[in-house]
Amino acid sequence: QETTPWACALSVGLAGALQGDMRSGDLVADLQGADMTLIESARETAAALGAPIHFGKIAHAERVLATPAEKADFARGLRAAAVDMESLPLRHWAQRRDIPFYAVRVILDAAGDTLPREIPAGEGFLDLARYAIGNIGDLPLLLSTGLKQRNAMRALSSFLEAFLARL
Repeated sequence: QETTPWACALSVGLAGALQGDMRSGDLVADLQGADMTLIESARETAAALGAPIHFGKIAHAERVLATPAEKADFARGLRAAAVDMESLPLRHWAQRRDIPFYAVRVILDAAGDTLPREIPAGEGFLDLARYAIGNIGDLPLLLSTGLKQRNAMRALSSFLEAFLARL
């Protein structure tokens, strides 16, 4: 029997809320099959940081769910807490190798929030200027989403630093 050097696969990043009680900056942990000590460690770490944490399934979407209606349609019947676009390939990789898979994400957009349908192509000033000229009406939404992302990633970084140190 082949042994693996991997204790687990962990997917981290942003997610969209599918439940009404989740807010931008809240943590969501998909720890299905985990030992209770791992779950309690996540709960205690979040509590020590004053960070709200939710436990539940993180579903996969092929595209950004930009409106509350799209999120509600997607969530119907799934029994999922949140949605992301990145965790599924890692989940499948881990399953093929019989490695435990977990996801810890931070909520970017609440279930009732709207996201920009498009994002700027590129990161340079000219790219942003072209986007701004072509999407002037979306700029307030893009800016507020950018601020949420910055705050959400700070919350996730703080949690992961403390959580992983406890393991």
